[in-house]
Amino acid sequence: MPMVSIIIPTYNRCELVLQAIQSVQNQTFKDFEVLVIDDNSTDDTQKCITIIKDGRIHYLRNPRKGISSARNFGIENSKGKYISFLDSDDLWLPDKIEKQLEILSQDENLIVWSDASIIDAEGKEKGILLTERYGAKKRKKSGDIFLELLQGNFVSVQSIMLRRDITKKIKFDTSLIYADDYKFVIDLAQNFRYYFIPAPLVKYRIHDNNVISKNPQLWIKDLIKIYTKVTREQNKIIPRKLKAKLFYRLSKHFLIRNRRKFSRYYLWQAFRQNPFKASYLRKLLQSFLVSTPIISVRVEQVKKTEDAFMVKEQTTVMPCVSVVMTSYDHEVYLSESIESVLNQTFGDFELIIIDDSSRDRSKKIIENYANQDPRVKAVYHSENRGIAKTLNEALEIAEGQYIAIAASDDLWLCDKLEKQMKFLNQNNNLVVWSDAYIINAEGKDTGLLWSRRYKIDNKKKNGNIFYELLWGNFICPQSLILKRTIAQEIGFDARLNFAVDYKFLITISQKYNFHFISEPLVKYRMHGQNAIFHGSGLWEKDMLKIFSKIIQQNSNTLPRKLKARLHSRIGKYLLVRKKYKLSRHHFLIASKCEPFNMSYLRRFLRTFSIFHSDKNELGK
Repeated sequence: MPMVSIIIPTYNRCELVLQAIQSVQNQTFKDFEVLVIDDNSTDDTQKCITIIKDGRIHYLRNPRKGISSARNFGIENSKGKYISFLDSDDLWLPDKIEKQLEILSQDENLIVWSDASIIDAEGKEKGILLTERYGAKKRKKSGDIFLELLQGNFVSVQSIMLRRDITKKIKFDTSLIYADDYKFVIDLAQNFRYYFIPAPLVKYRIHDNNVISKNPQLWIKDLIKIYTKVTREQNKIIPRKLKAKLFYRLSKHFLIRNRRKFSRYYLWQAFRQNPFKASYLRKLLQSFLVSTPIISVRVEQVKKTEDAFMVKEQTTVMPCVSVVMTSYDHEVYLSESIESVLNQTFGDFELIIIDDSSRDRSKKIIENYANQDPRVKAVYHSENRGIAKTLNEALEIAEGQYIAIAASDDLWLCDKLEKQMKFLNQNNNLVVWSDAYIINAEGKDTGLLWSRRYKIDNKKKNGNIFYELLWGNFICPQSLILKRTIAQEIGFDARLNFAVDYKFLITISQKYNFHFISEPLVKYRMHGQNAIFHGSGLWEKDMLKIFSKIIQQNSNTLPRKLKARLHSRIGKYLLVRKKYKLSRHHFLIASKCEPFNMSYLRRFLRTFSIFHSDKNELGK
């Protein structure tokens, strides 16, 4: 087993990656392996690397998913005790590994990093160190540097060496496009101490094809995600002044993107954290006076911190997830439900709440949240339109890549979106759902899981589950997350009153595969105000429509057993509605489909006795 695994992600950098590999081969310490992770290059990268005659060099091809995914793929395939990273356009000095292993031999729990010298596109020294460039000369670089890193990144991932088992727990965030390395060093700093070697052991290349130089607007989008998540998760340990600084930085990024409401919100948060800094209040007041619709500023080169980036033109920050929530007379539960969404560990979302003309204080509650949190989009109906039309309206408003459904009387666990998005980043065409806890009206755990109540242990929960769903709905709709394009393509059936989610799920399952997360990520509230308890007659009417349509469309392909079951259920719903002739017809078809199931024949015969007893009642 090699002592050190070096991971080099690359994309269309045939000549530069060869130089990077050469700088590793020149190391004074020789017990290593090199994993070159090709992110699906379209040039001659594979040919360039496979001709290298060195058993320590391994070429692995990864589907084009970005640098963070490539690095994680390298970690999964590595074998060394320690891990180091090298970008394919950078270089190492010959004694890098040797010097870092000397430190790790004394304390292997450290994250060892070093300074780097900056070179240009041709590899010439610029005469400046990376720590100088990023204004970190006087900043704390060893020990606990979490708070230091929040002020701006000064740690080069190319210079890091750490134990491989650490990277099994802390990986690169694949939801980020360009700032995944910054998020990685911040995550490490929350759990481990750093050790800084002041000598430059890396040559960091700056050229026009650096990902940051090409896409500063996407870099800023990543920073917004990072700072939003960190300030929410580490709220208690970040000093107020530093928190104010981060909020102010967020406000600048949103202002650059011409999202004034968001910018104003974070300026207010900065002022609240540090009310003695007059500039925050001054800029907040100025933000109300500025009326220019578009900010046009020039893209600058990176100077000291990421704040040096500006966007060339207005760009809208699209949220990753749109959470849709409909509300009707749920003021008792509404605040708790909204809070459970806003407190998610995954912060890149918008919450669309549509109040369907509630008669209680729901509108006032929603207004308060919409005024306090820019992620909340509120819509209020002047008259009740029903759940299907309201959900379809929310889908039209949604801007996120994914749709998640939340109910105004249910709750989400804080890591619901994070766990589902980790899976969707790898398999975005699947419809993901999870188990749920069942709670009572007061929010207390009943001791029941959704999976137990609906007996789904022996049911097919993954892949094509169309036939499985026809036996009965077993999916908690509040646990659902799927691509927005899929949700908009299917939509909700406005002809139904209460079974809109069941019809939605059945229609989706005819075209798309599902994935079940067995861990409960939702708390489903059972109370006397659940929609199904309000109008069982309307629920049965909905089910009658759904099953009749399914049989009409799929009569020739349905298994006989399932077809018998559907006809029997239609017969039961018709019997309740006293449509005896139609009910008898469906029970008879069920009996023909499955002649050895005597219950269908008994139900068929029973319709005659019920019919005659009703006639006698009318005669009296």
